[in-house]
Amino acid sequence: MMSTYKHTGTCDLSDEQYNEYDNSLNDLADRINSLNDRLTTSNIDLMMSDVRQKLGKWRLDCYHTIDRYYEQKCREVDRHVAGIVDKQRKEINRIRSSIATLNHKQDAVQKDINHIITIAHQLEQEMDATKEKYLQLNIRTIEIKENLIQIQETNDLSHSPIISPPIKTINYLDESSKIVCANEHHLLVHNDSSLCLLDKELNMIKDKSWTFGSIMDICWSSTLARFLVLTRSYLYLIDESTMSVVRVQKFSKLPWWSCTCSDTSLYITTKDWGSNVYQFTLWPSIQLTKRWQPPQACSQDETINNIIYNKEKLALMIYNRATKSKTIELRLATTFDRIWSLDLDIDYDSRTIRCCLLNHDEWLVVDWNTSNLFHISSDGKLKLTCDYNPSPSCAATLGANILVISTADGINLHKL
Repeated sequence: MMSTYKHTGTCDLSDEQYNEYDNSLNDLADRINSLNDRLTTSNIDLMMSDVRQKLGKWRLDCYHTIDRYYEQKCREVDRHVAGIVDKQRKEINRIRSSIATLNHKQDAVQKDINHIITIAHQLEQEMDATKEKYLQLNIRTIEIKENLIQIQETNDLSHSPIISPPIKTINYLDESSKIVCANEHHLLVHNDSSLCLLDKELNMIKDKSWTFGSIMDICWSSTLARFLVLTRSYLYLIDESTMSVVRVQKFSKLPWWSCTCSDTSLYITTKDWGSNVYQFTLWPSIQLTKRWQPPQACSQDETINNIIYNKEKLALMIYNRATKSKTIELRLATTFDRIWSLDLDIDYDSRTIRCCLLNHDEWLVVDWNTSNLFHISSDGKLKLTCDYNPSPSCAATLGANILVISTADGINLHKL
């Protein structure tokens, strides 16, 4: 408690005024003591717990990223070795066939036998050198830069927007489909009748002329290390290293609309009322394994505009023509059981509404018609809605901290 205040000036104060000063100072002292109590260790730990949880989540996400990259490289090695073994087995069968031919050849000469011996010796040497020749790995140590995680203060968390202002922008041409897709390092977009591979600064890395029809959707497969481009009737694989285009053979010709990948499966929706969801294997080949039909996938009055996979779950953007409602639902990928559902305040429009995955298993819904972005929590609650101009068409996350939004005019990059 602070000492009682005594006035020593020339102005006389009444006892009532002295008491008022005492009470004010005592209240102020109590307030300061309360503030001091808030700086105890327990309160500081409470203040820091959320930040520590975010750092822990970042660490686990990094572990998962490394695990996925490790599994991807293991699969690449398996494919590489399988190709080598298959080639050597074919050579062995060819040598066997040549020996069988000589056994039945009446005029076989030593020259023929020597030739086969030479081939067999070369194959033996190649097999001995397989490990050294084909399985050399150039592994670079992961570097953690000091500015990878930045600690900043913010004045008002309660009014923070969904996204920050754009950090990079490029313009589109009218012929573009507005579909964007990203992996950890690159962004694939359709622009000026070409598929363009861009880096995190929106610099052009490679491009490839696109003459295979309208692009309905694009997704990335870490298992195949390929972009998958879906058109109205076909599916194409795009190698980001060479930009080669390969059409998937024996692929049913249906009115396809949206696609997404897990580590083991490819999911594709159809563009019709009562949409079906087709599930395919990814490796060793793309083969149909399951078909989800109404009423399990959706009702006969509904169509699935967009599908996104995340951690054994599927996010679906669903439009109901009877109720005119637009809904985002989270389903189990194994059974299609609904986890949560959220109706969105979106006026009817014929254009597809799309969503993308954000950090912490949250979602961003993009609505062209209302020029709005909807920020959805991991448990299906609407956190925030904001205007976005020009009207947004599609969104994707590029790496861990960049949000890509395509618009009527071009592509914007935002820092997450």
